[in-house]
Amino acid sequence: MTSSPPAVEANGLVEVFGVTPALVGVDLVAPRGTVCGLIGGNGAGKTTLLRCVATALRPTLGHVAVLGVDAGRRPADVRPLVDLVATAGGAYLDMSGVENLRFALAMRGTDASDGDVARALARAGLERAATDRARTYSTGMLRRLALARGAVLMQAGKKREARAQWRRYLELAPRGESAALVRRLLAAGRMPAARP
Repeated sequence: MTSSPPAVEANGLVEVFGVTPALVGVDLVAPRGTVCGLIGGNGAGKTTLLRCVATALRPTLGHVAVLGVDAGRRPADVRPLVDLVATAGGAYLDMSGVENLRFALAMRGTDASDGDVARALARAGLERAATDRARTYSTGMLRRLALARGAVLMQAGKKREARAQWRRYLELAPRGESAALVRRLLAAGRMPAARP
């Protein structure tokens, strides 16, 4: 009997930014149907690991597979299997506003012109911060980036996703609440709400 591959498997992951190591020999196996928490301080490599799994970043060394699909050799096949919900309203803090929109489009297998991306950021009042890292954005700017992402997805024909994203943010405003900052990995949309 053949067992099914784990949701995520990483072996010997190494990621170095310049001369600074972010990941050093990370091994991880997350079986299907489990929740895997990544806990660590700032700079521990949590986001870097998730970016490698989501194919947003190719590791310097090592191997990642999602549901048995090699993320290094077949990133386009992995992207539909992974949904990465980052902190700050879905913004990837180490990416610029432009990079965030481009990545959102790429993860959904679509694209938009440079003009469409620039217009979406301008409509959200982020044209002057378009190339700044999202980590430098205020909470309000991060919310506007989420709306810009919705606008560019709408233009790219991803209307259902865009409407759902806008609805989530618009529901928060009247109550004066902000979104919970949760970092999690949903492989193939099959994460249980609770596990006995």
